[in-house]
Amino acid sequence: MPGERRSRRVPHRFKRKTYLLLMLFTGWCGGHRWYQGRRVLALLETLFCWTGIPLILLVTDFMEVFPVQADEEGHITMK
Repeated sequence: MPGERRSRRVPHRFKRKTYLLLMLFTGWCGGHRWYQGRRVLALLETLFCWTGIPLILLVTDFMEVFPVQADEEGHITMK
């Protein structure tokens, strides 16, 4: 439809527990983004880890992922 905007973000499926651990230990430099498969954002967070901006993004990621319930295999799907 004209005027309708489609999102190019592809859903990613990954283990919730592993993702939360990566957020805890490597989130300050974008390590969890590499695991999630979002390569461009991961590279930007790694390059700019000295600015503190990835820490702000880490807090928002945590608030987005923490309340999501995992399936029987421990996976979650995020966009």
